[in-house]
Amino acid sequence: MRKLINVTLLALLILAIISCGEDDQVSSREFPKLNTLEVSNITANGATFNAEFSFRGDFEITSYGFVWSRFSKDFTLDNSDKVIIHKNINEPAFSLDVLSALEEDKTYYVRSFVKTDEFIVYGQAKEFISLGSNAPQIDNVSPLSIFYGDTVSIFGANFSFAKDNNQVKFGGVSAEVASATDTLLHVLVPELIQSENSTLSVSVAGNVSESTETLNFIGPEITSLSKTEVVYGDTVEIFGNHFGYHEGLNSVKIAEEEIVVLETDSTKIKVVLPVTNKNFTISITNSVGQTSASELTTLDPILTQITPDEGFYGDEIEIKGNHFGYIEEIVEVYFNDQKAEIVSFSNESIETRLPEGLKNPITAKVLVSGTETNLAEYYYLGPQIDSFSPKNGTWGDQVTIVGNNFSTTPSENTVIVDGINAEVFSSTQNAIVISIPNEVNNKDFLIKVEVNDVQVEAKEEFTMNDPVISSITPSYTKVSNQKIVVEGSNFNPVLNANSLTFNEINLDITSSTQSKIEAILHETVIENLLVTELIKAPIILNNVVGEISSDLLTIDYKTAWESLSLFDLSKTIASYQIGSIGYIILSDRKFYQYDSKKDNWTRLSSFPGSVSPGTTRGGGVYFELNNKLYYGLGSTTYPCESNPNAFCRKQWSDFWVYDPISGVWNQLNSLPIEGSNASISVLDNEAYLTRIVTSDGHRLITLKYNSTQDTWSELSPPIANNSGIYTFTLSSFTCDNNLYVGYQTYDDKNVFRVYDPSNDSWSDHFTETSNGYSPWRIKETSNGVFILNENFLKKYNPTTNELIEFEKPESSLKFVPFYFDSLLYVGSSSNFFTFNPDF
Repeated sequence: MRKLINVTLLALLILAIISCGEDDQVSSREFPKLNTLEVSNITANGATFNAEFSFRGDFEITSYGFVWSRFSKDFTLDNSDKVIIHKNINEPAFSLDVLSALEEDKTYYVRSFVKTDEFIVYGQAKEFISLGSNAPQIDNVSPLSIFYGDTVSIFGANFSFAKDNNQVKFGGVSAEVASATDTLLHVLVPELIQSENSTLSVSVAGNVSESTETLNFIGPEITSLSKTEVVYGDTVEIFGNHFGYHEGLNSVKIAEEEIVVLETDSTKIKVVLPVTNKNFTISITNSVGQTSASELTTLDPILTQITPDEGFYGDEIEIKGNHFGYIEEIVEVYFNDQKAEIVSFSNESIETRLPEGLKNPITAKVLVSGTETNLAEYYYLGPQIDSFSPKNGTWGDQVTIVGNNFSTTPSENTVIVDGINAEVFSSTQNAIVISIPNEVNNKDFLIKVEVNDVQVEAKEEFTMNDPVISSITPSYTKVSNQKIVVEGSNFNPVLNANSLTFNEINLDITSSTQSKIEAILHETVIENLLVTELIKAPIILNNVVGEISSDLLTIDYKTAWESLSLFDLSKTIASYQIGSIGYIILSDRKFYQYDSKKDNWTRLSSFPGSVSPGTTRGGGVYFELNNKLYYGLGSTTYPCESNPNAFCRKQWSDFWVYDPISGVWNQLNSLPIEGSNASISVLDNEAYLTRIVTSDGHRLITLKYNSTQDTWSELSPPIANNSGIYTFTLSSFTCDNNLYVGYQTYDDKNVFRVYDPSNDSWSDHFTETSNGYSPWRIKETSNGVFILNENFLKKYNPTTNELIEFEKPESSLKFVPFYFDSLLYVGSSSNFFTFNPDF
């Protein structure tokens, strides 16, 4: 290596010195100098290269000659064609005939060289055009029996020292040249060789020669197999000689079909066996088409044991045996004629699950690509009930039965409830959902489950719930074939399975569900009782489970109360009437018109006032003035931002007016003083508003409204000392040209004071026990002032300062929106009546 480095460094130094020109003194040189002369004797057979020493010196020259190339620069002994004489030379000049590696009509560059033990000296390059050269000569090829990747030696003459300038082919397939001299080539047998017998050719500088000897390709040979008795999907190692050293040089086939090759080298190939015949041949074919084959036998599957040999649907079962193979897709497990799911799989063991719908006796078998094993016996244990929930209920209720080994197909489970087949809604291996049949006739009974002729029963009984009545509608009637609706729970949906009686007389039931029964109370009920007064008695419901009584139903055979078309008045926040037409605003801002002549309701455009951040508006004040409707104030309740479980309240101060002729709402000036609850009444065509102000303590204020100017002016308050006022309720009315304002106190009193507009003063009038802090709803009529809440209906007589109480047909009647034609209109969430106070 050191010598090579020295030679390289000297060569670079020499080239530097040579480049200094012809004027260098000869005596100063430490190496020879060459001049490459013009090429002579250029013929179709070659050319003569010439050179002379311009300085020889006394150096020991080990070899000399010429190098040539198609490229004018950087061509040397290492990368070019060359002709070499391996001996010393003392002559002043030398010439060599070159008869190969020259292509016709091509430009070449040649330069001379001499070599010593320490350096190589090159002459300058000379350009010439070749007329051609002699063809390469093949004398001998060794070896003649070849295999992929073998090195073949080609002996002869006129080869190129530049290995890439030699093109070698085996039967037309190009081969890689590993090394080259002008007399010897080493080449590698190519992978793409296609013929078992082939000749060899060498091409140099466009001249081609072909060997006279034939090369024979060595084919594959199978000497043994790792096993000859196999199963599907088995891995087999094939041993032998002259296999291709990678997968692409071989094809391994069974019955002309290629199979998966896992590993390969020249003496061993590992493959995976597919599904095939019981007896079959495996063959290896190389790229040349040569083949070697061997015989194999597929073993039949065997079932040796099944564990456990009894159980429930869905249980995991292990089937042990031999020769199941390694391809799960071709393996099937059957119990009787039902295919089972395979959970896991190996050559000697299969994990499976017992399918549903089987009946004893049961046999199991395994099929591998259609080949059956022997049979094994298995016993199905049947369904199992662990519990059910709920433990009690009513007709139509869903019950979940928990256990094991139910069928996942609902129709394959029979559930017996009180001797009746129940409807199965859904089922899994561990749970069944049913409903209690309407035909159940006992309060307590057992639940049974049957799957595939195996029946089990629960250890405890199911109990039917007693019926419950939550309401009857109406609770008051005059009876003219009146429909009675009984609502509650635990009713039998079968029409004739319930009975309803009133005062020991049966009602005619027309429909029945679990939560509602409808029946007709015929007029003959009253006629048979021969009554002319109120009858109060409960509705009694009876079915096979039990008996229950309702609240009292009131039948008023002759009464001041008349039923109207149903309308829910429970959300009323304002009511008005002009002529025979009434109007109401509901808390969700819906606005309705009522025609008292036709007893029908029409929805109008909603009240436009805001309810944000809530969804409804409660309270507020309202009045009629000059055939227009006024509404304002009120409050909105909504979940507090800081605590969503608590509620906050927003008080409103806006005022609005509605014109029934144009059908338009317009906003007026807001109330100038903020507060909470308020009440308003009209006296002498002016509106008087009383409000509870809480900003500086509980106190009452009174304001008068000027509708012409849309302004408010404050009057003297109803009382100077405001202690004890209950802020939730406040009421007012006018009667006999007087304004009355009432407020509740914490000692359960309603105190009314009367206002004198002439001197802006107040005086005591009367005090009434309020029966709880329930707000009064007051209706001013031509027949007097009526006061209504959930506890009573009373009429106020200002002359005697007395309250006359009337009996209500139901306690929920607490809304009194209208008074038409001497009749008071009273309603609730479910009923709407007229009341004749003079009846």
